[in-house]
This record gives sequence, C-alpha cells and structure tokens, in this order.
Amino acid sequence: MAETLAATQDHPRRTIAVIDGNSLMHRAFHAIRQPMTAPDGRATNALFGFFNMFIKLVESFSPDGVICAFDKGKPQVRIDMLPQYKAQRPPMDESLHEQFPMVKQLLRALDVPVVELQGWEGDDILGTLARRGEAEGYDMLLFTGDRDMYQLATDHVRIVATKKGVSDVSIMTPESVDDLYHGVTPRLVPDFYGLKGDTSDNIPGVPGIGPKKAAALIVQYGSLDNVIAHADEVKGKMGENLRAHIDDALLSRKVATIRTDAPLDVSLADAKFPTFDPEEVTKAFSALGFTGMTQRLVRLGGYDVPQEQAAPSLALPEPLSGDAAEKRLDAAVAAGSWVAAALERPDAKRGQQTALFDETPTVLWVATAEDLLRFAGDAATSALARLAREGHLVAGDAKALLHEVCPMDSAEEALVAPKDMDAARLFDCGVAGYLLDSDSGHFSVGELYQNPKVLGGTLPEATDDVPAAAIEAAAALALMPRLAELLEKDGSDGLFRKVEMPLLLVLLEMERTGLHADPERLREQSDALGAEIGRMVAEIHEAAGEDFNIDSPQQLSHVLFDVWGLPTQGLKKTRKGFYSTNAKVIEGFAEGGYEASKYVREVLDYRERAKIKNTYLDALPQL
Repeated sequence: MAETLAATQDHPRRTIAVIDGNSLMHRAFHAIRQPMTAPDGRATNALFGFFNMFIKLVESFSPDGVICAFDKGKPQVRIDMLPQYKAQRPPMDESLHEQFPMVKQLLRALDVPVVELQGWEGDDILGTLARRGEAEGYDMLLFTGDRDMYQLATDHVRIVATKKGVSDVSIMTPESVDDLYHGVTPRLVPDFYGLKGDTSDNIPGVPGIGPKKAAALIVQYGSLDNVIAHADEVKGKMGENLRAHIDDALLSRKVATIRTDAPLDVSLADAKFPTFDPEEVTKAFSALGFTGMTQRLVRLGGYDVPQEQAAPSLALPEPLSGDAAEKRLDAAVAAGSWVAAALERPDAKRGQQTALFDETPTVLWVATAEDLLRFAGDAATSALARLAREGHLVAGDAKALLHEVCPMDSAEEALVAPKDMDAARLFDCGVAGYLLDSDSGHFSVGELYQNPKVLGGTLPEATDDVPAAAIEAAAALALMPRLAELLEKDGSDGLFRKVEMPLLLVLLEMERTGLHADPERLREQSDALGAEIGRMVAEIHEAAGEDFNIDSPQQLSHVLFDVWGLPTQGLKKTRKGFYSTNAKVIEGFAEGGYEASKYVREVLDYRERAKIKNTYLDALPQL
C-alpha cells in the first residue's frame, strides 16, 4: 500500500470509469420512448440512449479505462437478508430485455470489460471496484442513476449521477452528498435509508419517516444507532413508529449498504480505453443502423472516418447582398420555393442576449436552394416582412423571428399582422424536432442538424464574414426536407401542419395583444396580503422575544439556532460565519417535531406570502 501511495505522488492518478449497466439501460429505455429498430426489426432505443451516454462520458471525463457492470440472476445476496427485496417489481419489458445481450456484444466490440457475477447486483460490483481502485491509486468515476450509490463517494470516488434521462448529469462528491441530504454524509447514507426505506427496492425502513425527517434525525443524533439509542426522546407518532420498528431500521440499513467484497476476477490495470478495432466497431454498430453514432465512436478512438461514411457537412455558397440579393429573393418568392431565415443581432458578437423585440435587426440572413443572401438595416426588415406575407418561410424558431415584424410590444408598429400570414407557408424546425422527440430537450437548428437521428451532419465554424446566423439559415433549409420526411414517417405531420403551425400564429397574436391586469384589484389583494404578513411578523417576533428582520439570513440564523435552540450538527456556516437559513435547511426543522417547528413553519409561510406580494401583486401593475 505504501508503495502504491508513493507511486501516486510521482505520477498523476489514472481515472477508471465504471458504468452501472442495468441502471443506465433502464434510464435510456424510458428516456427514449419513440420506437427505434434495427434493420432486422430488433428494438434499439435503449442501446441508442446508452451509447449516447457512453460517448458523453468519455468526451466529458476522458477516463483512462472503462468497465461496465451488470446484474446477473436474482439478487440473492440481498434476498437472503430480505426475502421480499425487489419482489414487487413487474417483469422487464420484453423490448428492453432483448437489448441486454446486444449492449454487452457492443461493449465487447468496443473492448470494454463486461463484469457480472451470479447472485450479485451491479451496485456491489461498482462498490467493490470503487474501493479496490481507490486502494490501488486510481480515481474512480461511477456512472449510475441510483442514489444509494452516493454512499461510495470519497475524495477519489465520484458518482456521475444521471438527473434527467441520460443526458443531464451531476457530479456527486462527499461535499455535494452532504449538501443534498442536509448534513447526511456518504458514510451515513445507509443509516438514512435505514430510516426512510426505499419503496422501489421494497426496503421497509420505518413507517411514517420520509427523507426530510430521516435526515433531520440523523443530523440531530449523528447516526442510526444513536437515533435508536435516543428513540424515547422522539415525540408523537414518529417516535412510536421508530420504537416499534427498530429491527426493520437495522435490517433496512444492512440491505441498503453497498457491498465492497464481491469476489471479482478483474484487473483494473488492464482496463484501458480506447483499445478497440475500428473495423469491428463499424461493423457492429452499422448493423443496427447507428451510422452517425458509429462515426462518433470511431473518432473517439482517434481513428479517421472513411470519406464515404462521413456525415453530411453543410456547404455554404458565397454570400450575396444588395441588388443581387434582392433579385434572388424575388425569384425564390415568385417560384414559391421554401427559404430559411435567421437574424444576426447587433450585440451577437459581444455574446449578449437581447429581447427579440428590443432591437431593430442589423442583418437578416436568407438561405435559398442555391444562394445565401444578406440583408442589412431597413432592407433586413423589409425582406422579413415580405417573407412573412408572401414567402414560404423556414426558421429555427419561427414565432421569435416573426416578432421582428409583429412585435410583442403593441406600442410598436406591426409591419405584418398575424391574419396576413399563412400557416401553410411556415415551417418551424424547433417544433418539428419537439414532435419527433419531445424528451431530448435539444431543438435548436444546430442540435437537430448534428443529431444522428435526424441528419448527423457537421456544421462549419462561424466567421466574421459568415456568422452563426448565416449558418443557422442554411442549416434550417437543409433540415426541412429531412424533418418533413421524419414527421410523415412518425405520423406527426398532420399534427404539425393542422395544429402546431396554425397555433403558432395564434400565439403570435396573443403575445402581441397581451393580457389585462387590473391595478386596483391587484392593489386590494396586495393590501390584504400585506395585513396578513404583518400579523405573521408580529407572531414570529413574539415567539422570538425580540424584533428582527426575518428577511436577513444572519438575523434569522441567530433566532433559529441561538434563541430557539435548533440543532446545528451537520450544518455548514456561510462565509460570514452564520448557519445557512435556506429553504432546504429549515424545511427539515419545520417537520422535525421540534418545539420550535411551528415557528419555523410560520417563517416559511411568511416567505411564501412575501414573495407573492413583492414579485407579483406589487410588480405586475408596474409592467
């Protein structure tokens, strides 16, 4: 061990990523709901989500090695402790079940070790590899969607936790686990589960104790054992349940504890990435129809993609402006051709965001089938107005673009009214992308153009001569036929044409019309709520025995912890030296059965009412 430590002082620690295969396959399957099939008819949606996550993992963290763990057979290790463990779970969906052998084959094609052990869960394999890797001088990344894995976090073991689907992740360290659970450290996570249980795994815990109460008890007494030792001090129904279910709490903690002693025959030193054969990977992934993903994986390994397999790259013609641009636009409108437009705003180069209706556009970029056109100043406004009235217009966000000639602010002149526009001549790429895959959250023109499920193409870098708006216009026009094809194949084309595009114009008019706010009625409501807030402030001051500013975190901290004597164990101090009073911290006290709990609840209710008064009732009349 000493030799390992000495070695790590002289050389940077290598990073090994371990993927919880079952967790991520389930998340990918449910995140990508639309059917996806290989040419031979096998379902592939979970595989697509899983390997998108895999690519993101490697691109984001550049691990030196990757291992993937899977459950194998019944979780006998825990069933022996708790016979009903996971017994309530329904059988796995057949289309997901058939993708598990496929994901393992694809991982092997990538030369990623697949580790599974009869009767053991992937959690325990991750736990064993985490502790072994840490002891051998590695930094370990555990990629999973299971929160019980947070107990493994240390300075050299981080949990890459999926928050939404498989695209949004957070990095869990000992500090972030502590923050998340309001004072419950990784070491105490099993104690936390011992009290609250886990319905998804059929772990009982103590009835009536949820996560907030469990965290508050653990923080107050320091551990589950100490909570049990002081069970007589816990009041009310919660105390009764605790005293009646001590054995359940201890068993639940044992079941929730990740094992780190699985008998694995795995060498971390042999886990290296990338070491795959690009031809084997191309063959395996292309057979499933994953053309764009195949190219990303091959590039991930540092290999060149053969030219005939390369993703489509957006080609941009030389921009035209002035009279030449006007003539080409005239021709496109007269021919009834689809053209795409995007705005380059005055402050775009400074990287600032402006309201869409606050600035006259500096430049409108228009892409036709043959040309890229540039209109500046008044010519930009005129060109856009003409396209709105007469043209067939494609845009990444058509409503935002049209607000340039039909402003939200009704005090400004509308060059084109919504009634003068035809929904049949509008194509919004973002709306089309949403209809095709509402879960992805990535609907910009650039994201759709580069999405392997749409085009899988590549975009050129923006320059001073050809800025991002010009590229967006050209990419939107290139996207349109592909999106239209996918909408028709998906069965969503009728919804897009008959509902979404007409509704776009309805919303455009609604946003310009605005809504009526009665200042007098709002003032009456503000006065009534203000009187209620005044009574609450008086009650809180009386309970504290002193007047203080409830909105001052420092003064409120003094009252909570010095005057009312709430426990501070596990709480962190702010930079100014007082304990935090954010909602996450004091919510636990409001429900924790303390003598001062009703006053803490009053503070939270005061905050809610004050926010309604200040943010809405007082502010809306000024708008």
